[in-house]
Amino acid sequence: MGVLGAGPRDAEWKKVADARKKDQPKTEIELLTGIEKAALADGSWSEASRAMAQRIGIEGKIEGAGFVIKKLDAELEKAPDQVKPVLRVLAAGWMHRYYQQNRWRFARRSSTGEAVGDDLETWDLARILLEIDERMQLALADEAALQEMPVGKISELLTEGKLGDEWRPTMFDFVAHQALGFYLMEEVAVSRPVGAFVIEADAPVFGSVEEIIAWKPETEDKESPKLRALEIVQRLLLFHRGDERQDAFLLADLERLRWAAAAADDDTGFEKALRKFIEQHAKHPISAWARSQRRKPKKLTESIKQGSRPFLTIYSGSFAVTKCSGWRGRN
Repeated sequence: MGVLGAGPRDAEWKKVADARKKDQPKTEIELLTGIEKAALADGSWSEASRAMAQRIGIEGKIEGAGFVIKKLDAELEKAPDQVKPVLRVLAAGWMHRYYQQNRWRFARRSSTGEAVGDDLETWDLARILLEIDERMQLALADEAALQEMPVGKISELLTEGKLGDEWRPTMFDFVAHQALGFYLMEEVAVSRPVGAFVIEADAPVFGSVEEIIAWKPETEDKESPKLRALEIVQRLLLFHRGDERQDAFLLADLERLRWAAAAADDDTGFEKALRKFIEQHAKHPISAWARSQRRKPKKLTESIKQGSRPFLTIYSGSFAVTKCSGWRGRN
C-alpha cells in the first residue's frame, strides 16, 4: 500500500493563491477544505496532507496558537492511515517550533507540582518538553512509512533549504535529524533526574560506525534524551549503511560526531574523530563542511545545545517545513 500519491488540482490551488494575495482567509479555508475532501476521496494523499496542513495553519492564525496542535490531534483521530505519518511530523514539529519561539516564557514559568490542563499556553517547562518528546516519538514510530516517503513527494509542504534531497532523501531522515536537535537541547538534557543515563569517557561515541551501531548501553533510564538521541543516530546509520550513493550515510555519520561532541561534552575526542573522518572521505564533498567544523568545536557544541536547528515554521498562516539548512554540496 503506497503512503502518498499524486494528483494536484492546479486550478483550485491557483484560487487558493489568489485568495491569499487578497488576504481572504475564510475564502482560503473554504477552497482548501474542498481540495482536501476531493484529494482524500481519490487517494491523493500528499495533496490531502498539503491542503489539511494549510487549512489548519490558517484557522490557527485566526483562532490562536493553541488551536493548531489541538486541531492536528483531532485530525489524527480520524485521518486515513496514509496521511497520519505526515500529520504526526507536523504535530511534533509545530509544537517544537512553538516552544523555540517561546522559550523565555517557559523558562520563567515555575512548576507548581499540580496537574496542568490542556491549554499549552499555560504549560510549564516540564509539560511542554514532555509533550514534544511524546510527539517526536510518535512521529519516529512511523519509521517504515517515512523511509519510503521521498521528501520530493511532499515538496509542497517543504520550503527549500540549502542541502539537496540526496543528503536527507526521505521524511525519516528529516524527522530523525530534527528530533536529534531537540534531544540535544540543554534544557531537555537537564530535565532528567540526577543519576540519569550518562555517556562515559570510554563509550564508543567517536568509534567506528560498526561500534556505534552495536553499542547497547545498559541503563534503566529508557527515556533519557541522550539515549533517545543515540538510538536515532543508530537508526539513521543502519538505514543508509548499504546505500549505493553515500551522501545520506556520510551526513548521518558526521551528524553522529556532532551529536557526540555535545552529548559527551568532549571537544578533544570530537576533533580527533573529525580529523579521521576528513582523511577517510577527502574526495567527497562532505569533507569541506567537515573541515569547517574543526575550527569551532566549542561554538558548535554550544549551538547544538541551544537548539539552533530549525524544524517547522508557519508562513502566511500555513505550515511550511525547512528541509535542511547548512552547507550546500554538489550542484
